Amino acid sequence: YFYMFYSGFTYCNASYGVGIARSHSPLGPFTRRSAPILHSNGTWAGPGHNSFVRAGGVPYLVYHAWDAPHVCSDGGSRKLMLDRIRWSGGWPVINNGTPSVTARPAPRVP
Repeated sequence: YFYMFYSGFTYCNASYGVGIARSHSPLGPFTRRSAPILHSNGTWAGPGHNSFVRAGGVPYLVYHAWDAPHVCSDGGSRKLMLDRIRWSGGWPVINNGTPSVTARPAPRVP
């Protein structure tokens, strides 16, 4: 498959998230997964603006998210996030569908 990661809804609130679609051809047609693969939780809001990367052969999603209490407010800013991608049933999975709530070690590149 070819996978298309995309962000949708309003970047400045908790509705923003990451969706996924896949196709047998890079030209489509693409089939969207019914639910986002990454959405807000109580710690981080509006995850999105993402990129798929590999470090040491391990896939990761690099993205940004708002500190949940400060979404689009004074003092609010988006933070750079990194979570490992796992696969289930031919689809990418990020944690339980939300950003990590604790710090994770950076991937080691041999």
